[in-house]
Amino acid sequence: MGELAVDANDVSGALQTSVAVRLFGPLKVMRSGADARLPPSRKVRALMAYLVMAPRPVHRAKLCELLWDSPNDPRGALRWCLSKIRGLLSDPSQERVKAENDWVSIDTSTIEVDALWVAERVEAATSGEDLCLLKRLAAKFEGEFLEGFEADRTPLFETWLIGERQKFQNLHADLLSRIIALQSRTEEALPYIRKRLDLLPYDEAAHRDLLAALAACGRIAEGEAHLEAATHLFRSEGLSSAPLEEAWREYRQPAARGTRPESPPPSVRPPAATEIESGHPKEPAFHAEPEKAGAPHLSIVATVSARTSAEVPMAPERIERKLAAIVAADVAGFSRLMAADEESTITRLKAHREGLINPKIAEHGGRIVKTTAMACWSSSPRSSTRCAAR
Repeated sequence: MGELAVDANDVSGALQTSVAVRLFGPLKVMRSGADARLPPSRKVRALMAYLVMAPRPVHRAKLCELLWDSPNDPRGALRWCLSKIRGLLSDPSQERVKAENDWVSIDTSTIEVDALWVAERVEAATSGEDLCLLKRLAAKFEGEFLEGFEADRTPLFETWLIGERQKFQNLHADLLSRIIALQSRTEEALPYIRKRLDLLPYDEAAHRDLLAALAACGRIAEGEAHLEAATHLFRSEGLSSAPLEEAWREYRQPAARGTRPESPPPSVRPPAATEIESGHPKEPAFHAEPEKAGAPHLSIVATVSARTSAEVPMAPERIERKLAAIVAADVAGFSRLMAADEESTITRLKAHREGLINPKIAEHGGRIVKTTAMACWSSSPRSSTRCAAR
């Protein structure tokens, strides 16, 4: 908590160091304010990012397993990559890449790392009311974590990368939600509302926040245009836009009379997909049992949403009805588990995906849509429910 006592004007350069690593947006290393040339090897970049974020030294065997699937001298490849990282980060008087026996680490005490700096302060900032600090923290997110980075044939690193991207997306959304709440429905809040909507394009609450702000600011034409676009987006995914249309009618009425509408504060997280407003019964959440006693529990929570074309306002022409289902799964307490035992969490998550989740989805005729929040689609709600239960 005491970290917030630092000078707020120094947020753009959290540490007065000659070396900085930028993980938000495309990976960058800066020395004395100038971009350093990165080695072309993706293994070097992946290894550097992983070690910079690691809270403690990592064993060489784990690093070899993380990034090399070939049996041809992975330790030799690791030594070569570490030599390249030393050239990027170390100085003649400051060796920042540490290799003691079989343990490897990067000393970040004299390196400015944007992701680490934000992560250390965001929890305290979002519980306070320092709007200036919140905005400066939000400005540090210049893009997705390691934006555009892909590593071939490295499933363990890919799993780690997906987890980090999801974690920092959640932190970014928390910051934006707090800024929006402190600025109410004002013109100043609009850029932050739009940014939050970019992060959560299918979050109904984020769309409602934008519609409420546009109505409060008297920007009715923009609100109408956004509602039309949002309706098209939701329909393309088989989702109902009726709640947004109803909310817009509610927001417009006070705006037409020159008063601001009352609306609930923005939510920090997207609402759980355990209940459907269209009248379908609430579906239970299914939890995968922990793998073994004694280790931190790895709970995978799956929810099923059923949608029909009858829930979407129908066009004049005849539209064929089709019932589909979306299953969304997440790891309960993922950030906490990663902090407690990163290696075990990644290993068990990979085992769950390969041994249980992927085969069951295929068995029940579904397909994985994305893995950032582990969502799959099936044309049969009954099959989806059975798949989630198992």
